[in-house]
Amino acid sequence: MKLKSKEYLNLLQVLLETKVHLGHDRSTWNSKLATYILSEYKNFHVLDLEQTIPLLKKALNVISALYKKGKNILVIGNSDVNKAYTLELIKNKNVFGVSTKWTGGSLTNFHKRHFKYTRVDNEKRPSLVILLNIKGNEIAIKEALQSKIPVIGIVDTDIDPKGIQYIIPGNDDSPQSQYLYYKLISNAIH
Repeated sequence: MKLKSKEYLNLLQVLLETKVHLGHDRSTWNSKLATYILSEYKNFHVLDLEQTIPLLKKALNVISALYKKGKNILVIGNSDVNKAYTLELIKNKNVFGVSTKWTGGSLTNFHKRHFKYTRVDNEKRPSLVILLNIKGNEIAIKEALQSKIPVIGIVDTDIDPKGIQYIIPGNDDSPQSQYLYYKLISNAIH
């Protein structure tokens, strides 16, 4: 058995404490997420954090690398649980976001539209889209794919991961887990 590093074990503990591993009721699950599900507990799915950790680290590395290159990053977090975190993240240079309902055409007609509800430093198209909640933002995913913009997404057990290039299997509606995602993204862009 290979021993895990202290950093890995600390991250695993934080993920457990913030309920990232807790999925949805098995009656609402999406079978495309089966590979990321470790087990069931009281009719709820439990996500495999041993798969989440490397995928999370990979996504954070992508965010950090693009941010260091001065690329624009679009954060979409428009659920009641995460819209405040989206507004905090857009205070950073080259990060803009959507904390309200997605307006169709915002990416495919980027040159004609402005993100009127957030701060935009310039009119350069984003190089990355980060979805803190996928449910309700399927049109944004389609537009990102059409515009050839990679997408990072928090994918819970009831979500279809189609169109997400960087999947982070995790709880998408727990206040604790959303705060953790915010902190990790915030650290990646500093």
